[in-house]
Amino acid sequence: MEFFVTFGQQYAKEPHPSFPSAHPDGWVVVEAPDWDSARGIIVEELGIHWSGLYGKEYFMTDASRLYPKGELGRIPISDTETCWAGQIGTITCCIERSLDDPGHFEIRDDADNRLIDTLDVLDWFQAQSYDKSDFRIIAEDAVK
Repeated sequence: MEFFVTFGQQYAKEPHPSFPSAHPDGWVVVEAPDWDSARGIIVEELGIHWSGLYGKEYFMTDASRLYPKGELGRIPISDTETCWAGQIGTITCCIERSLDDPGHFEIRDDADNRLIDTLDVLDWFQAQSYDKSDFRIIAEDAVK
């Protein structure tokens, strides 16, 4: 689903702290499964520096008149889920699972998002049975 985020009038004159294109005459589209998820994404991305969050049906009735600059940006739905994150030696890493391919995991360095290794699990049930201690062992093996 698409949700629409607007900005306060101050961003017509002053720069936004995390989104330089912010302007009260435009909006950002957030792709999320529901309103609560969209709000969580906005708080994570923009902090408290936004004005309103609206559903598409309500927002689009007057959008072009009220917001002549139109769409300023888009935050797409994430296609990964973080399964584990932690410290392995000097590396802070995370293991993410692809939502499109649930048997595909990527082990990444959190500092620069560098891919350390991948893990493809052929058996979906095996992937579902992993817990946090399993992921830590997998990450330790990948970092070595």
